[in-house]
Amino acid sequence: MSKKIRSYEDLTDAQWKAALAKAKGLGHKDGANAAEWVIQDSWGGRVSRPGQADQAARAFLKMWDEGDTGTLDYPRPPDLSGEMADTLSPAKLYFILGLGKDFSDTDDMELAQAYEEGSNESFFDTLVMSAKAHLSIMDNPRRARPTPGPWEELIMSPPDGKGWGFHDKVAPAYHSYSIKDPMPEISMKEARANARLISCAPDLLKALEYCYGPDDDTLVEPTPSQWNFIKAVLNRAHGE
Repeated sequence: MSKKIRSYEDLTDAQWKAALAKAKGLGHKDGANAAEWVIQDSWGGRVSRPGQADQAARAFLKMWDEGDTGTLDYPRPPDLSGEMADTLSPAKLYFILGLGKDFSDTDDMELAQAYEEGSNESFFDTLVMSAKAHLSIMDNPRRARPTPGPWEELIMSPPDGKGWGFHDKVAPAYHSYSIKDPMPEISMKEARANARLISCAPDLLKALEYCYGPDDDTLVEPTPSQWNFIKAVLNRAHGE
């Protein structure tokens, strides 16, 4: 677009439609990114207390079904009000669209509205799909759920010598894995690595579940927050 454009009146119909579509697309992208942060803190990788993630996902979907999202204790979808940090202003939006920061929008601020509509749609669509996917995994009746994590490795003291094991940090409930010392077949360093790997089991299971669709027959692309969770779990399992 020409640098001489100063107003929506200077645009052809095709240019105006393209600008509206691009503005809405930017809103979609920013809305989805904002939703990923909410997911991480609500029922995603940064939630460790058993049941907390399920409760948050159910509470969100209940409010969504009741049309009561205005009461959600979450960050709102990105807008152009300037009230939230790291969000766009109308001038920044126009600049990104190649129109110049001094561009004059319509009286109804149609470009700004297109951005905020895209942001709002994508933000809530991402939250709804994620919450439903999370609960479809948790509520699958064919699965017997193991003791909820997080688990951690620890030094154990069985009657016939010390060893490495793991336990549930929340209960705590001690589990059945231990490696005694001395054992000629295995070093204590390897025994600790075994305990660390097994202690990652709840999160490794969750990481795998992120890769399957609700019907268990299709692979799905994890969201950015889920990828971060998967990488963190693998690093922990490797002792990194």
